[in-house]
Amino acid sequence: MLGVFDSGRGGLGALCELRFLLPTADIAYLSDTKNLPYGEKSPETLIPLIERALNKLCSLGCTRILIACVTASSLHSRLSPTLRHVSFPIVTPAAQEAARVSKSGRIGIVATARTVKEGVLYRRLIDDGSIHVEASVGTGLVELVEAGHTDENDAEALCAVYRALVPHLKSRVDTVLLGCTHYPSLSPLFRRLLPADTVLVPSGEVGARAFVHTLSDEDCIGQGITLFF
Repeated sequence: MLGVFDSGRGGLGALCELRFLLPTADIAYLSDTKNLPYGEKSPETLIPLIERALNKLCSLGCTRILIACVTASSLHSRLSPTLRHVSFPIVTPAAQEAARVSKSGRIGIVATARTVKEGVLYRRLIDDGSIHVEASVGTGLVELVEAGHTDENDAEALCAVYRALVPHLKSRVDTVLLGCTHYPSLSPLFRRLLPADTVLVPSGEVGARAFVHTLSDEDCIGQGITLFF
């Protein structure tokens, strides 16, 4: 069985991509809605929450787990060796995809406060010296998505997305990495505010595709989805 873990509903995009790519796989989705949002919490608070969730998925029989939460993925190196071995963080594939699609090498990252502080996405991108990266915090965006404020005409959500995009609009980036799996639910608002030719990179779906390439045939057997919220 495969596992997918996220702090809330954000990882459902990755789950849908996995189901599309692996229509016969057994997949368990675990969402830690009790403790969301993760983005404002300290590593000392988050690591026990992440490890408890991953251990729960392992106890259900999951042999490979996609961490479909960028904040949790940014702390992957601090997890226990056993949990690092069975889990796959989406950070590296997301950064690699942003670098691949950017034509100008000017990339904006919108992520949670913890992801920005950890700097993992940023470091993955600046490994290539030709890339200029600027990161901003999507303050309140996770809460808006969880509350269902995703319509492109929602004034509160539009203002929150605009605040997150201000530095990137000034920097004229050609690619924006949505560094939280909740944020693709707000894609219509991002597209409304960004130039038409700006590429949006959804970390969850990109991470799901990369995750599939790490799996064995045995991992992909089954036919059901189990949800735990």
